[in-house]
Amino acid sequence: MDLNIAVVDDLEIDCERIEKCIEQYFLGRHKTANVVRYYNAEDFLKAYRKGEYQIMFLDVIMGEMNGLELAKRLRNGDKDICNIFMSSTRDFVFESFPSAPEGYLCKPFEYAAFAEVMDRTLNKLFAEKKYFKIRLTSGEIDVASEEIVAVLSNNHSVSVKMITGEILESNMLFSNF
Repeated sequence: MDLNIAVVDDLEIDCERIEKCIEQYFLGRHKTANVVRYYNAEDFLKAYRKGEYQIMFLDVIMGEMNGLELAKRLRNGDKDICNIFMSSTRDFVFESFPSAPEGYLCKPFEYAAFAEVMDRTLNKLFAEKKYFKIRLTSGEIDVASEEIVAVLSNNHSVSVKMITGEILESNMLFSNF
């Protein structure tokens, strides 16, 4: 499977460094990566289509729109994209948290740090989702485990509280299919 990776950084040398790390990381693996460079957030947004990229490397400090703002804008519409921040300073680590990044690489970074972030990112991307089959009075539905907040059992009935706040009432719950 090919992965599409965007590198958004205003410095050519940093784009080249990331591309070399990506190439080294995927050498000899069963997956390959297509890398596209953008030298500012605005150009990326002009070309962006939801679902086009699985991973984005974002420079924190650049041009008019910084990487933190770009990630925040994307997170609202694309919850599946994996963001990895890069910066020459650790000053923005805590500001990156709201966009739920997979990592934060401090430039100049070692390949080992890059590989660790990539391992974590690919584990997230390719993790097998677990589903539950819930029998309702209107029929059966499949629900991903990450959408469930709590399951309450009382006698022979089950209440499933969803992340949306909805509560599903059931008399049967099946797991892992």
